Amino acid sequence: KQIWGLISVSIAAQLATFPLGLFYFNQFPNYFLISNMMVIPISTVILYGGIFLFVISPFATLAKWAGLLLGKIVHLLNWTVMTIEHLPHSLLQGISITIFESWLMYLIIFMLVLFFMQKETKYMFASVVGIMILLSLQIAETIQVGKQQQFIVYDIPKSSAVNWIYGNSGVLIADTSLTNNRSMMMFNIIHYWWDCGLSEDDIYTPENAGRKDKSFKIQMFSSKYFFKFNDKTIFILNDARLLKSNVPFYVDYLILSKNLKIKVEELKEKIHFKQLIIDSSNSLSRTNRWMAEAKQLGVNCYSVLQRGAFVVKFR
Repeated sequence: KQIWGLISVSIAAQLATFPLGLFYFNQFPNYFLISNMMVIPISTVILYGGIFLFVISPFATLAKWAGLLLGKIVHLLNWTVMTIEHLPHSLLQGISITIFESWLMYLIIFMLVLFFMQKETKYMFASVVGIMILLSLQIAETIQVGKQQQFIVYDIPKSSAVNWIYGNSGVLIADTSLTNNRSMMMFNIIHYWWDCGLSEDDIYTPENAGRKDKSFKIQMFSSKYFFKFNDKTIFILNDARLLKSNVPFYVDYLILSKNLKIKVEELKEKIHFKQLIIDSSNSLSRTNRWMAEAKQLGVNCYSVLQRGAFVVKFR
């Protein structure tokens, strides 16, 4: 009876929260029954233990030992959750739903609950209609994903990250300090990929973006700083030596990176560009100086540090 009580509480809690989990975190915990079977009893002990600690707080020695014991139990809870999280296939990740779809899921759940409580077919019919609408929305989103074309300069403090997305594929050019940091990638970039209907396996670096098994339409030029996407040319300027040539050239987007000691007026002499983008790898003081120069010269300039990620959607 106690085990069934834990299972029913876990299922009820999961039904009440999984649409929010999908919307905010793009993931579903596959082992929620296992984790809740352990977490619920331990967290109950922690709850009562915390209340007990407040009660005995006037008695310093007793409170000290009770606090140490409570701390050990909290560590046990954290260890349990982390151990289950690291089990194979513990999370179903990369799920993206809209606010409307999350509300629709709650409506479906509510209709199913009413059906089981009152045994009236109208509630089952309503839930089936809701499921059909939900699946139709997902199909429409999948079709839309196949048509998307985006160019993104991310807002990540002290880092440079440029992303091209074409349909179900993408190319990322970023600092290795960022790409090697899993938590930063997850927080700043990977969740956005999931919202775009992409997984990490769909994203490539310039070195492997030309694989024949993918139809990613981005042209890589002889220089790793110069790209063409959707008939737009992009130049990433992160080294002053790239400006040694006396022959000016034309680009649509010029990305200024790595805190170069250069003036906007000098850039205009070397490069003809339509849009200047200052990425988040530059310092705030230098960014402000460039923005002031650009305004004075009438240059179309965008600061990622000041305005957030630069995103262009071509469709």
